[in-house]
Amino acid sequence: MSGMLGGWRNLLLVGFCAFATVAATDAALQTVVPLNPLLEVDSAILQYAAGDPTVLVVGSSHARSFVALGRALYERTHGEVRVQSVPVEWGKLTNYAWVLENRIKPLIEARTSSGALRRPSLRHVLIVTEWWDSTSQGNGTSSITMGLPARAWRWRDFLADLCANNLNNYNRNFLQKIWRELWPKSILVQDRGHDRIIEGLRASISRKAPSSAKDPKSIEFWQAMIEGGEQSLFEPSQMKAFDELVSYFKGRDLDVTLLLYPRMPGTLTQKAKDTTLRQFSQRMRAIAQEKGIRFVDITASSPLTDDDFAPDLDHVLPDGNERLAAWALAGDLSFLAGAAQ
Repeated sequence: MSGMLGGWRNLLLVGFCAFATVAATDAALQTVVPLNPLLEVDSAILQYAAGDPTVLVVGSSHARSFVALGRALYERTHGEVRVQSVPVEWGKLTNYAWVLENRIKPLIEARTSSGALRRPSLRHVLIVTEWWDSTSQGNGTSSITMGLPARAWRWRDFLADLCANNLNNYNRNFLQKIWRELWPKSILVQDRGHDRIIEGLRASISRKAPSSAKDPKSIEFWQAMIEGGEQSLFEPSQMKAFDELVSYFKGRDLDVTLLLYPRMPGTLTQKAKDTTLRQFSQRMRAIAQEKGIRFVDITASSPLTDDDFAPDLDHVLPDGNERLAAWALAGDLSFLAGAAQ
């Protein structure tokens, strides 16, 4: 018996030491990579439910850029214009349509006991997208398949899929989402799928700011990917989802703007501009005109430089988002200041 107890004590001691080591590592990493919680579908929906936005922004993780624009508008209009961004990590128009149908639509349509809209102020919707969102669900990136269960599902969605398909690699991503929610203060857990730790450590070791830690091979990869994207544009299910998005918002008499998000200049070759980006812009502009919605293309016309983008070459850094907001509100998006009217 004493031997068994001794074995349990040793096991507990090993477990405690392992936990302490992980906790110490996590704390040390946060001195290099601060834990700044990212706006996700769940947190955005909670914000929406607690408020009454006048402007809704729907997009991929790029929709987070418009949090800065929302702050600027709120201050400029003394709270009359309230922007709610709902970022759907990993993008795709089909994912936006799912989040609209299952998470946003119930909030838009919610009514009081008297029958009045509970949140009646919504006037404008900004659909933020880019060429990649119109391509097939995989498009060579397996991580895209985890987007909805990992970021937007609730228990009801998981259980329904579990009953229909048993536990599989797709719905298992929901359990990883629950795991992240259990450890909100851990950068090791929260960084899954974002690679901020790797970027921060690389920048720290090289003694360079993250904005300058651009990998030439990564830039070449992005250039080739965008150049080759022309053959994958306008996948039918993605375009059907876009039509569903616009139809719903227009059906509620909301003012809709389709905005093509800015890309890092260094990732855009002339070939990419002449092929993939031009083809996407021209068709989306034609669709916008046909549907009677506003079209804004700032893919390559924003004031952002390569230094405004994170080392992932995709997301804009905080200072860049502030500059982007000021520039957009002085130009193509200046109309948003009157969105509360």
